[in-house]
Amino acid sequence: GIGMIPIFVSFLIDPSLLSEKININFINNFLNNNDSFSTVLTGSVIICFTFLFKNIFVSFCVYFEANFIKDIKLYNSKKIFEYYIFNPYKFHLDKNPSTIIRSVTTDVEQAVNYLKNISLLLKESLILFLIICLLFATDPKITTSIFLILSIFSFVFFFLIKNNLKKRGKINLEANSQRIKIVNQSFNAI
Repeated sequence: GIGMIPIFVSFLIDPSLLSEKININFINNFLNNNDSFSTVLTGSVIICFTFLFKNIFVSFCVYFEANFIKDIKLYNSKKIFEYYIFNPYKFHLDKNPSTIIRSVTTDVEQAVNYLKNISLLLKESLILFLIICLLFATDPKITTSIFLILSIFSFVFFFLIKNNLKKRGKINLEANSQRIKIVNQSFNAI
């Protein structure tokens, strides 16, 4: 990705710097046996194809994720709607209509958002794990100390806001239910 650009610029400034850092014979032979124009041209083409491949891959991932989320929304909304529609009449007399409307609309959306956040958390955790592995291979002592310091700050931050988030979530749920109830009663009064 974008991290290749500083490497490419440093290569343009001092080509021997790259050959000293990379101990791969194929790359070193290519850098030493070609003139600077063909090396720069080849490097530019490699960067362009890397960006192109990455963007195509990300586009496919976003497309399939959006389709997957849409299918989950439709399936869950349909199942919950069918559940409420096929319940006996007495169930509907005892149940608050705003709760039913909230379940069919808002709760499904929130459940899908929860799944999207879990998916994002897994992707970011995998990226973080790979970065830590690369850093650990480079310098284990500094990586361990930085990881421990960041972990302590993360856990402190999480435990400080956890209860506040739960309270706000309950308040939000009650406010949405009340809002839907008011809208429902307003239209039923017409």
